Amino acid sequence: MSMNRYLKSILMIVGVAIVLPAPAHAAEPDPLLARVDGYEIHLSEVEEARTLLPPALQRASTPDVIALLVETIIDTRLAATRAKEMGLDKSDEYKQAISRIEGQILKRMLFSQEIEKGITEEGIKKRYADLVENVPIGDELRARHILVESQARAKEVIKKLDDGADFKAMAAEHSIGPSASSGGDLGWFGQGSMVAEFEKEAFSLDVGAHSKSGVKTRFGWHVVRVEGRRKAKTPTLAMARDEIIRQLSSEIGQKLLDGLRENAKVERFKIEVAQ
Repeated sequence: MSMNRYLKSILMIVGVAIVLPAPAHAAEPDPLLARVDGYEIHLSEVEEARTLLPPALQRASTPDVIALLVETIIDTRLAATRAKEMGLDKSDEYKQAISRIEGQILKRMLFSQEIEKGITEEGIKKRYADLVENVPIGDELRARHILVESQARAKEVIKKLDDGADFKAMAAEHSIGPSASSGGDLGWFGQGSMVAEFEKEAFSLDVGAHSKSGVKTRFGWHVVRVEGRRKAKTPTLAMARDEIIRQLSSEIGQKLLDGLRENAKVERFKIEVAQ
């Protein structure tokens, strides 16, 4: 199936849902892309619709996606106009559907407004300063491992390594982990990146050394070899910005919800599930 046909099939599924009001606070120019029976379709509406697509389509060729979204919005507007002419917007089915999505839209608008107010450049810089000050920057390791099912098997592997066997070749032949195809290579990682038992073993080894008895985790038994060690670099503000904004957004949203719940009367009832 061609990309255009794939996009069209997806848009047919989500088409009714993608027509959302354009953000009223858009600060940048908002080009007019189409007009259908007097209704103007601007880039902001198309970009809003784009965020509802599957991630793979959001990353697809921008001109293709935008062109197809414009056509889908045109089709949706035309169909909506005909539906209103037929009085479908007066039906109970329509009113129930609108009632269900009204809360979702208002919640999204409320969160967007609170996050926009709550995230400032000063706040981002303060969070970055806290990150640099409070997060210990230690060593990073580059390591390989051979994952096997049992300690006995790990000891067999270690014996061969002690006798001079090549670690990469042994990993490719004996490891049951997904990194076997790359000779057990795990790349560079810092403390807190791996399960505790594995990490303790890896950071206890010198560069060029491998495990002498293996280490057990929930995945099995690992024979670890350290390929390199270096000091971890402190991320720049530019590198950390997106993650900081995600953290602040999450915190603002949770604080908002906590406040709303604190002042609300919430009743819960037993859920009866048919067997």
